[in-house]
Amino acid sequence: MPHIIFHCGSMIGEVKDLDKIVVIDCQVAGISGDMFLGSLLDLGADVNKVIGAIKTVEELMTCKNVKVDIRDVTRKGIRARKVDVQADEWPEVTGAKLINTIESCMEKLGVSQNARKFALNTATTLLEAEAKLHGKDFNNVHLHELGQADALAEIIGSAVALEDLGLFKAKVYSTPVAVGGGVFKFSHGKLQVPLQSL
Repeated sequence: MPHIIFHCGSMIGEVKDLDKIVVIDCQVAGISGDMFLGSLLDLGADVNKVIGAIKTVEELMTCKNVKVDIRDVTRKGIRARKVDVQADEWPEVTGAKLINTIESCMEKLGVSQNARKFALNTATTLLEAEAKLHGKDFNNVHLHELGQADALAEIIGSAVALEDLGLFKAKVYSTPVAVGGGVFKFSHGKLQVPLQSL
């Protein structure tokens, strides 16, 4: 079994005949759902399986025309895999609806307990941060950025990709996230970086 090391979207090394080890290097550019999923696809996760998993969102969330675009990009001389998910219509969802949708998607896909746990834990962590940031109840927090098609697709796609690569039994290490500093402007106005939900 190879050691697998990736850095913001690109595989940088491989050693054979050992247990799998994943190192996620977040020091240079941080990490996001699309970067993580792109890295897993770059490592060899089945693209068709991941796209199929993402498409389950379309019927379960009553959104229309979910489109998944996966392509190679170059940023500052580094090649990476870019994943974009868009939908024509996307309902605003609550925390409870997001969790229910993930559970339904995982059930429909017939994935392992590890994949389900990963998807639910990821969503729960993000929801708890969002609820704390807005001072609302976890189940009733209304999602804006998190509730968009891409975030849900990235969680589901990553769970399926991790399972496809056999990485749920891997040892996973991460460097500290690069958080930067300054002011960030988004739909809720201006906030200082790092944001509380990070």
